[in-house]
Amino acid sequence: EFRDFLQARSRIADRHGVVRFRPGAIESAEILRDEGSGPGNVRHPAAVAARGDEIWIADTMNRRVIRRFADGRRQIVSLPSEPVDLDCDATAAFILLFDGRIATLDLSSSFGAGPVVAEDRFLTPADRLDHPYGIAIRPEERGIVVSDTLHHRLVFADRDLNVTRTVGARGYGDGLFLKPGRLAFSGDGRFLYVVDAGNGRVV
Repeated sequence: EFRDFLQARSRIADRHGVVRFRPGAIESAEILRDEGSGPGNVRHPAAVAARGDEIWIADTMNRRVIRRFADGRRQIVSLPSEPVDLDCDATAAFILLFDGRIATLDLSSSFGAGPVVAEDRFLTPADRLDHPYGIAIRPEERGIVVSDTLHHRLVFADRDLNVTRTVGARGYGDGLFLKPGRLAFSGDGRFLYVVDAGNGRVV
């Protein structure tokens, strides 16, 4: 789920499609619908992210990301593996793939309206991620954080995907995780929230 508090609206991805709704309201507006591989369809979407009036949809089983503009236009980003999570800011999009690679797109300049193929690679050094499930861009251009789910840790990297540090290990106490999942920074960037799924908590 992505929640845009400034515009008081939410967008949710589930296995059947993507919808938009206003908190406190019952009505919703469907954006894309399962099933299919056409430009207006999705297959098991896993995540959404917002960049201004654009939304980015991880169309998992179609191995692509759909970039949807405010006027309804769509752009397809082809991927070599299934996207499981994504985040974007003013200058870049980072797409976490099922096999542990991270695909990146430079958004600082226009790359046209046609289909796009994202660059992808593993983090450096090549300490492979094991079923990663969450990615978040660190505020103030400081890089990214990835939940390395089956290694029970968080991996911090710069924007060139060079690992700078890791945090956590398998366990139940402070500073320990059990299958960490989705990640999100607070609005002011001071706090990182982690869905510590195996421990049934958010830290």
